Amino acid sequence: MTTAVLSATAGTGRLAAQDRSAEAWLGSTLGLDAATLERARTGRPATEILEADPRTLAVAGVLRMDRPPRLPVPGRGWTLLGGPTMDGPVLLDDPPSPDAAALLDLPASDVADLEGCRPTDCRLKAPRDALPALARGGGDARRAFRALVQDLARRYRSGEALPAFADKPEPVAPGRAWSALRAQAPELARYGAARTELAYAPAPAGSVAETLVLRRERFGLRPLVTLDHVSELRPGAERPLIVLQRQVYANHYFEASAQVVALEATDAGTWIVLVRRHRLDDVVGPLERRLIEAQVAGYVERQLGALVERLDSGEDRR
Repeated sequence: MTTAVLSATAGTGRLAAQDRSAEAWLGSTLGLDAATLERARTGRPATEILEADPRTLAVAGVLRMDRPPRLPVPGRGWTLLGGPTMDGPVLLDDPPSPDAAALLDLPASDVADLEGCRPTDCRLKAPRDALPALARGGGDARRAFRALVQDLARRYRSGEALPAFADKPEPVAPGRAWSALRAQAPELARYGAARTELAYAPAPAGSVAETLVLRRERFGLRPLVTLDHVSELRPGAERPLIVLQRQVYANHYFEASAQVVALEATDAGTWIVLVRRHRLDDVVGPLERRLIEAQVAGYVERQLGALVERLDSGEDRR
């Protein structure tokens, strides 16, 4: 796959100001400490757990490259959201490709957990009308899960409101959960202000591509399958690429999630910013929270390393 090599076209003075602006924002607004910024400034991947409310996990990874990154061709920005800890991302088309169908194959452990699933008490996130088929278990549950994700994708693409999920005592509206997460995510305001609604538009102003993708990643004891809306933005020389991911659906753990990959070109190099933010479906205790934060931080560290390698090589095997 052909890639584009970023070259600095803005004036040196403007790029120097951009470097100061980027570093100041990373410290004062995103909340990275001086040690993290110093490590990133010297070209080493640096990660940090960010402050967040009791229902939210947030981890940032940053690095300043001193060489021009090789960008994916326009429309392939979603491929930068992958990493060594996950399967995917894979585009979700209608009908699904073989790769997408494989990610929608419900694991045996999930199928076993679904027997007896009912409203307010189910071990998989689903709207009320999907629960009876899931509760039948076996092949019925597998078919119901595939149909559920494909139906949510269809509804989302067509502009319909996403249904509330009824697996917990209190129904969860995805739009409300997303709003709660977005309110404490300064990276969305900086990099994706025009594309932070949980809504699909085929070609909104300023967007290069809008896609729906599937990913699978292990959290806790279960594989986490997510359906994500990805926007690819290319604002200009100073911010040559922004990839913004919003969770449409997750089968476990998270009511809402966001991920931002942003590049900021400066006279000292290109800042690579990766932020993952997740809204938990329950409040967890301090020990469990530290364990989950450590897991997410480890994922971000490995994902950032893979991202830098990808931007160095320009290789796109998806």
